[in-house]
Amino acid sequence: METQTALAIPDEDNCIVVYSSSQCPEFAHTTISRCLGIPEHNVSVITRRVGGGFSGKGFRAMPVATACAVAAYKLQRPVRIYMNRKTDMIIARGRHPMKITYSVGFKSDGKITALHLDILINAGISIDASPFMPHHIVETLKKCDWGALSFDIKLCKTNHSSKSAMCALGEVQATFIAEVVIEHVAATLSLDVDSLRSKNLHNFNSLVFFFEGSAGEPVEHTLPSIWNKLAISSSFKERTEKIKQFNMCNKWQKRGISRVPIVHEVALTPTSGKISILSDGSVAVEVGGIESYKQIP
Repeated sequence: METQTALAIPDEDNCIVVYSSSQCPEFAHTTISRCLGIPEHNVSVITRRVGGGFSGKGFRAMPVATACAVAAYKLQRPVRIYMNRKTDMIIARGRHPMKITYSVGFKSDGKITALHLDILINAGISIDASPFMPHHIVETLKKCDWGALSFDIKLCKTNHSSKSAMCALGEVQATFIAEVVIEHVAATLSLDVDSLRSKNLHNFNSLVFFFEGSAGEPVEHTLPSIWNKLAISSSFKERTEKIKQFNMCNKWQKRGISRVPIVHEVALTPTSGKISILSDGSVAVEVGGIESYKQIP
């Protein structure tokens, strides 16, 4: 996958054009303008498709693009910066470490009735993407019907390196938290963890409670049928039995299978756009958006 890279080209009338492999060109645009001390309309940031950005190119692309722009503006000649893999990994720094303490209430049949979480997030020495973490964590935790959900989330400034946005910022940690709780309850009650996941899927009423305003209509609630179709289409039960037999016959080598619900919020950022109809009838469309391909774990 391409590392952090940028190309800056000085333009006429005190302007500059920056090509950056960034998922957030609007942030790079503002940062470059401030660093160069020129109006934002003098800065153009152009981004092609970001293949496999995995969010690491959201915030950590800005220092590279800005440094490139400063050098080009100072020298008045094109400047290109391309990080090698080792440097790229060093500046990415990875996900936010967290410490979680939880209390969970549940019935004997496995239905969870309440969950309280105390979450400490190691944000490192600087802000970076850390302020976005609590929102993404809470939105992802709402993937299950917890009955009642309460939480206390604190961002902790430490003497560690700051952490940035990685693929599914906060959502990976939140999914891990939810699955740890569910597997803990299943182990305590000696229940199959998949049946416990099924029992704590949202019904329409809980969906309205946790996602007020976006739950839709009752006829649109297809989560149970999707969950069941997934089990049928993947031969989930048959494969589960085969894995149990395999694990009974093998002492050291083990296999596993699971189906896990996830929630991924689709955020829309308003940006300017321009549509030009040319003399030959062709159309040119210019937008401030980004086409980024990624996988959600």
